[in-house]
Amino acid sequence: MYFMVENSGCSVYKGMVQVRYCLYLEPGDVGYEKQHVQVLVIPEGGYPGKLDKRRSPVDMVDYEKWFSELPRVWRDNPFHNHFVQFDYTVTDEVIHFVGQLALQMAYEKWAKNEDIDIKNLPFEFPKQVTTERQAQCESRIASINAISIGGRIDDSKNINFPLHNDLKGASNTILKGNGYSLSEADVRKALFHDGIFYSVEIVRRIYKDLVDRCFTLGQFKFDNPIDLGSRAVADAWSIIDSLYRIRRLLEDMPNLKQKSPELQLFYRKTDCLKSLRDSIQHLDDQISKYATDKTPAWGRLSWAYPINEYRYKVCMIAPGDVQPDLKLCPSHYGKKMRRPIDFITLTGKEEACLTDMVDALEKLVPWLNTMLEQNFVRQHQFVVVGYGITAGYNILEGVAFLP
Repeated sequence: MYFMVENSGCSVYKGMVQVRYCLYLEPGDVGYEKQHVQVLVIPEGGYPGKLDKRRSPVDMVDYEKWFSELPRVWRDNPFHNHFVQFDYTVTDEVIHFVGQLALQMAYEKWAKNEDIDIKNLPFEFPKQVTTERQAQCESRIASINAISIGGRIDDSKNINFPLHNDLKGASNTILKGNGYSLSEADVRKALFHDGIFYSVEIVRRIYKDLVDRCFTLGQFKFDNPIDLGSRAVADAWSIIDSLYRIRRLLEDMPNLKQKSPELQLFYRKTDCLKSLRDSIQHLDDQISKYATDKTPAWGRLSWAYPINEYRYKVCMIAPGDVQPDLKLCPSHYGKKMRRPIDFITLTGKEEACLTDMVDALEKLVPWLNTMLEQNFVRQHQFVVVGYGITAGYNILEGVAFLP
């Protein structure tokens, strides 16, 4: 099943942007055969034969022959249409999000052969629709119609959407319409969930790439050390940024048990993040301080490379012309190590072991998953929207990119 925003149904309604969602079924969905119908393809202009004053065919035999020979095509009719009124400030992402909710709620009723009568919370339209507001609504509708907004929930038999709750008692509703209501509190919760989930995914993927690059550098088998090294340094700072983002989201997230042991452990392991992140965000302020102890502008990236049970080597990247003393590499003597490399550490204004922080994050995720309504194991929606733009000039032969 899937939904599409029907452009012809989008309009200004009492000072609001009204969006029409058409909800469709796909093969395998309950009742698909009822909505998959064959229709006639009537050519533009209609019947070409002679018509009388009432626009009726003069030759009915010829008309019936023409009608019987018309081509037919299969078409999917929507099993439900859903209207929602938004403020003109609504984003494409929110429109898509509400479409998914409407699709889920409507299909659950449809699959049970119940009337699709999803009530919305009462709300007040603007008391006065000014010329400016009318124009803003019309402009927003034009931008909606300029692209194609739609999506699906892949597994119709096991829909697991975290915001599918009973919202009848919710207050401060901002998304309303003939079909579903979503409170501002629920939208805020969803944004926190998404912010944390994708930040964790970013850390996991970048850290994996960083391990691979550091392992390759440690073997000294590479063609372009500057390229490989700069990517490793960029990965390390990206992890710092994402971990700090996760920490701030967790600190600000409503109703999260801040004193839980799992969360406190993560906080302790990432206590240096703000200072380290600020040092690169405000590098211009740090230059004079770095000059005193010859700290590279982008810090030092080091890691331990276990060779055998009794021996390991330490590798370090110091990007730039200011090279620190190799004795500044952190010591890991007597510690157990994991292959292929361990203890990836970034040192700038502060020293941060990225490996320890990523380990702390992974230990936090199972607990966090229960707090965030199984956010790390459910099926997430990902929207990709593309639309063409006519530039009025030759994009491929422009002179914007000079050698």
